[in-house]
Amino acid sequence: MNDLEKLERAKYYLIRLAEGTDPISGQEMPEDTCLNQVRLARCFYYVADILNKVIENGGTVGRKPSVKKEELLLHNDMLSRMQPAEQALQISDFTKRINQIIEEYGMRNLPTTAFTNWLVSKELLREELTRGNKRRKVPVPAAEGVGIFSETRSGMYGEYEAVMYSPQAQQFLIDHLEQIVEMWKNK
Repeated sequence: MNDLEKLERAKYYLIRLAEGTDPISGQEMPEDTCLNQVRLARCFYYVADILNKVIENGGTVGRKPSVKKEELLLHNDMLSRMQPAEQALQISDFTKRINQIIEEYGMRNLPTTAFTNWLVSKELLREELTRGNKRRKVPVPAAEGVGIFSETRSGMYGEYEAVMYSPQAQQFLIDHLEQIVEMWKNK
């Protein structure tokens, strides 16, 4: 019997006790037994509910413990696995692709801003304010030379400009990943 099965059985026993039934024999317990007190029945239900949450969480009490990830160190094996997608992507989707590989090595993920801030420093993106006074990064004319462009899209709230990264632009970022990581670490 594994631990989850033991937890299930313990929960079953507590519920049966809370109902006033002997969990082993299945017979009703006498009224005068201390196990038939209302306060104990409430306690049994309460603990059974906690056990149920532990069971739903895969046997872990509380939140699953987070694993401390190592500092991001790039190496040739990791870099050789990073390939551009066959189609243009938004930077968030490109970052997810890169982080999937990084996660396999147990290292800290790169935020999207590591890429966009580096591109701003290389004067391929610039920051501008939107109507809602939010900052966004948009490509400058020179960005088209590396494959970064804007595309009008329709969304829930109307049309918007999506910044797209062609396979060429994705390869450009992969080729400069060491510089991008170094700049991100120094901020």
